[in-house]
Amino acid sequence: MGDVPGYVPFDCDNHYYEAEDAFTRHVPREMQPRVVQWAEIEGR
Repeated sequence: MGDVPGYVPFDCDNHYYEAEDAFTRHVPREMQPRVVQWAEIEGR
């Protein structure tokens, strides 16, 4: 597990976490209630 690969890995299929406002930051203020909403359920 200590080996360093001879390449730089990158994510080609979106297995990363977007910023919380990634989908909402460009939506007009009056439309904000209608876009994706983040929720915390049972601490997750």
